[in-house]
Order: sequence, then structure tokens, then C-alpha cells
Amino acid sequence: MNAFLLILTPLSRYWGSLWKAPVLTHQLRAWVIDREGGPLGQAVSQAIIATTTSGSAPALGWQQIDAAQFTTDEDIINAVVDEQTWIAVVGAFSLPIDCISRT
Repeated sequence: MNAFLLILTPLSRYWGSLWKAPVLTHQLRAWVIDREGGPLGQAVSQAIIATTTSGSAPALGWQQIDAAQFTTDEDIINAVVDEQTWIAVVGAFSLPIDCISRT
């Protein structure tokens, strides 16, 4: 009996967490912040934002945020901690390619 409860308790919590996921997931705010604004960064940002409008699977509510709103990474961390957004993807997406091409 104890083994049954040991298995049933975490599974019921897991199933309960998925109960309203398709209905509520899009309400979670998610930010994409491109620090450079280069062509690669724009492509990555648009690909991430496109998941919001694509099809049947539940997706986060992605928004592209102007990098000028947050001058430091700590400002972004504080925004996440203050629950202004659920997740933030911050990138200088072209930087690795520039470093490789200069070597």
C-alpha cells in the first residue's frame, strides 16, 4: 500500500500540473531581447516569436523587447524576479560568428 501511495502522489501532481496547460500557457509572458539588432539576431528573434502563432501546441506569449529598456543584464534579472516576465532570452547573437570570422 505504501508503494502505491509513493507512486500515485507524484504522478497525480504531475497530471494536475498539465490539466490546464493548453488553455493557460499562452498567458505566460516571455521576452526576446536582441542586444545587437543584426540579421542573425533578427532571424533568431523572429523564429522564437513565430512559435507563439504557430499551430496547435500551446506556446508561450513571446514578445520582442527593445534592448534600450534594459541597460544591464541585472535589470533583466530583476524584471524576471519581479515577475514582469516568466522567461527572458537575451542575446548578442552575431558575436560568436564575428569572433570566428576574425580568426
